[in-house]
Amino acid sequence: MKKKALENSYIAMFCREMYMLIEAGAAPAESVMMLGEYEASEDGKALMASILTALDAGSMMSESLHQTGCFPAYMVNMIALGEKTGHMTSTFKALADFYDRQDRIEVSVKNAVFYPLIVLIMMVSIMLILIIRVLPMFNETFNRMGVQMNALAAGFMRFGSWLNGISLVLIIVLGTIVGFALILWIMPSIRNAFVGAIRKSFGHRGLMGDISTVRFMSALALTTASGLDTEDAVLMAAAVSGGSKNVDTKHKECQKLLNEGNTLFESIYRTGLISSRDNKMLMLGARGGMADAVMEQIVERKERRLQDKIDKIISRLEPTLVIISSILIGIVLLSVMLPLMSIMTSIG
Repeated sequence: MKKKALENSYIAMFCREMYMLIEAGAAPAESVMMLGEYEASEDGKALMASILTALDAGSMMSESLHQTGCFPAYMVNMIALGEKTGHMTSTFKALADFYDRQDRIEVSVKNAVFYPLIVLIMMVSIMLILIIRVLPMFNETFNRMGVQMNALAAGFMRFGSWLNGISLVLIIVLGTIVGFALILWIMPSIRNAFVGAIRKSFGHRGLMGDISTVRFMSALALTTASGLDTEDAVLMAAAVSGGSKNVDTKHKECQKLLNEGNTLFESIYRTGLISSRDNKMLMLGARGGMADAVMEQIVERKERRLQDKIDKIISRLEPTLVIISSILIGIVLLSVMLPLMSIMTSIG
């Protein structure tokens, strides 16, 4: 089977199904065999077969998943930790929740980009048709009647003529963009490298900075709940959510504060990863033995705020694009209709 990165939704489903089967009393090998029987795709069947082969050969679950080359290192390391601590079942459940959260964030970001992009493409297409095809037809009609188009319409038409003159260049540029988008869609390795480059440059700003923070806190909640040492927990969480220079600097600062003897909660607070309110809740939760539950609540609240922020961006961007396109199209149509109304008035 060709090795390729798995989608977060598939990983979440796999972890949840493994949790349910193992919780019901099935052995890991038996659970994987049952999942393979119900896989719909040939790639899925081959993946389960490769895991089962490694398990039958005596490998641990984490090593079997690692040998496929399809599962993320963070998941493999967490399952290995669950095997050492005897909490593999709860680890699968926690991983299912973690990758469900990552999938929701990914879908939200795609929606925030996709729908406004479609509106923008439609707006540009309509404008191009108007200034390249429609305006010249009206101009020719007006010339036959001895009427000149106004300056605004003439300016739009000259711009359309210029675009028509470089149409070959535009086609090449658009073809390159579409081809690059298809490559990103088809080849996960190139897509991940491209996303990594974007995250490295802009991962600490605005929406992407919020996404990095949610990923870090979500991973940290999982690692600390699994009983991992705090320094190792921060290191693993940083590997999942890092990539940007500024974000990585925060993670290193957090590790430095831990090495200096500060508590985990104090360290993530002083690096700006959580607010003073969240820090207070964590401190109180730690005193009451509920730090893990409080951490999970903070992650859920941060995820809701992130989703609200994405929804707000979409709700503002789409109407703005529609208003701009309506105004531009209205201007073009008025520049044509006014001379036409003048002709009709003179005839009347």
